[in-house]
Amino acid sequence: MNAEQNKSLHTSSDRISVVKHQWHVRQRGPHRVTLLQSFLDRRGIVAAHVEARLAERLEAEGLRPPSRNRWIRWRLGRTDMGRKDMVRVLWAVREVAHDPTIGIEDLYDFDPATPDIWRD
Repeated sequence: MNAEQNKSLHTSSDRISVVKHQWHVRQRGPHRVTLLQSFLDRRGIVAAHVEARLAERLEAEGLRPPSRNRWIRWRLGRTDMGRKDMVRVLWAVREVAHDPTIGIEDLYDFDPATPDIWRD
């Protein structure tokens, strides 16, 4: 093997051994401060605890719990929730907070005068 072939081998092996990582930056969708997230923050309630308690109850009932992404979308106002989901989240928040007096109006805004209600 001559010197040029040897140099070629080292160069190609150097290329193989160098691995470049490329990080993909995702753009997050728009979000707004929801009553649910504000309430959790004010009370010092960890959202993951609410999510876990909700999943535990739904699985015990034989129902599929919401995915982590769905839960995040709900908290950040990126998607609307159905009535049943709202009631289930209310139950989980009450359980985690150990406060049965928490009302649905503490977590969700049903006032038709609120401009965000009319946006899609």
